[in-house]
Amino acid sequence: MPRKKDYSAWSKQDLIQRIHALEKRKKYGLVWDEEHTPEEFEKEARDALPVLQAVPSKAIHSSPDDPTHILIEGDNFHALSALNYTHEKAVDVIYIDPPYNTGNQDFRYNDKFVEKEDAYRHSKWLSFMDKRLRLAKNLLKDTGVIFISIDDNEMAQLKILCDEIFGSTPLGIFIWKARSGKGGTADQVASLHEYILCYARDKRVARLKPDTRIGSRTKERLRQWGQGDSKKDRETMYFGIPAPDGTLAYPIKDDGTEGRWRVGQKEANRLLEANELEFEFSEGKWKVYRIFSEDNITETATDSLLLNVGTATDGTKEILKIFGKKVFDTAKPTSLILHLLDLMLYDMRSGIVLDFFAGSGATGDAVLQLNKNQKRFQFILATNNEKNICTEVCYPRLKQVIQGYDFEGTERKVLFEEKLSLTKMRKAAEIYTEYEEARDANETEFDSLKGEFRENILRLWGIDYIDDHIEGLGGNLNYYRTAFVPAAPTDANKETLTLRSVEMLCLRENTFEFVRENAVWKIFKNQARYTAILFDNLAIPKFKKELA
Repeated sequence: MPRKKDYSAWSKQDLIQRIHALEKRKKYGLVWDEEHTPEEFEKEARDALPVLQAVPSKAIHSSPDDPTHILIEGDNFHALSALNYTHEKAVDVIYIDPPYNTGNQDFRYNDKFVEKEDAYRHSKWLSFMDKRLRLAKNLLKDTGVIFISIDDNEMAQLKILCDEIFGSTPLGIFIWKARSGKGGTADQVASLHEYILCYARDKRVARLKPDTRIGSRTKERLRQWGQGDSKKDRETMYFGIPAPDGTLAYPIKDDGTEGRWRVGQKEANRLLEANELEFEFSEGKWKVYRIFSEDNITETATDSLLLNVGTATDGTKEILKIFGKKVFDTAKPTSLILHLLDLMLYDMRSGIVLDFFAGSGATGDAVLQLNKNQKRFQFILATNNEKNICTEVCYPRLKQVIQGYDFEGTERKVLFEEKLSLTKMRKAAEIYTEYEEARDANETEFDSLKGEFRENILRLWGIDYIDDHIEGLGGNLNYYRTAFVPAAPTDANKETLTLRSVEMLCLRENTFEFVRENAVWKIFKNQARYTAILFDNLAIPKFKKELA
């Protein structure tokens, strides 16, 4: 534990300076002890200029028509510093999943894991996040937004910090059901959820996808069930209802005998005209359902409880599918990231997505999936190589997804799902009948079927056993490492910086295809434009001819 300062030995002048420093501190807001929490690399960053150095041997070229994505290996503070030269106000969406600072060896600071007992645990985390979030804000377009995953350990501190950095309250705080079952360990309350904070660079112009919701839409069979369900019980309620194919639907029971409707013909006609009936053709006959629903309501995107966008287990399964073994512990599911990206990019066809805590590369995977729909989004990922996470997990994952890979295992699909409440228990027999019908209808469509009843939800899964090659999603990837050029303004340092800047300029202009070069110029291009870099202004006349 750090020792307290002994002010008794200080000179009068030093004490006066200390008092002035304390008086300058903010009187309200988030305050932490920065004096005891400097990062060791800060001196290096002050004495040198961060640059990005390409690693050509790790470049992936799938198709010149596809976007070229970026993976940066190195400390994300250095990566963000370099990106501030190349991508200032250029990024549409940032998603990050930073360390949660649980004290369980998930957050390393100055090459040491921060333990729960560390008196400066929260100060170190805040100092770490503050520097990176301020650099990240500079990269966002005015319309851009950032999504940050977090849990209860730093949720309160992160919100106050982001309120200060982004100058306003969040656009929204989403609660994601990350786990099922009993969830994480806790003294008295099991934790099943995590948070996702969403902030805008400029709250006045940022726009998230409007939320169109259907109010309490339910349906029930129009045919009577249970007691008094036969034609002989109410013959006036046995009649034909016009079906979509022009034939008549009759209330025929599952055993083939004549049943009856739950309403008379007049009410059935009214329901048909009001479009409150739904028809389903199964086993050679029409089944008719009555629909109960409110009108669609379109409103501003709201803080939502995210229940059906994947869980932490799904993120692990994606890793297992690609690598055949568990190589990463805390991967977010791509379904969650796709949901968040859709909130911002729903009406766009191209743009830039950044993740500077890239980890296993789930954000890159999600962007590649997004581009399957004739879109051209580019991802920029940055991660350190602690425990070889970049070289042995993130990069291989992206390579597999781009180029394709062999997969041996199972894939599951939900075929039936119904949450049972006390009210719905009155219809238990009907619900189970529908469950059995789903099982019968899919019996030959999958290798096996599995039913389960968990947390009051009845599900039927279709399972396929796969030994196949998964086709790649395409795309190109350039790999970079962070590097430094001495900041002292010597001629040698200036020349080194100039040469290193070539790759940075191509990154800024998104022009990666080499055209030609000589001793005094280099030329690159993409599908839309060229980037020409001249090193000697005396060669301008020849350079102009070359460009022509």
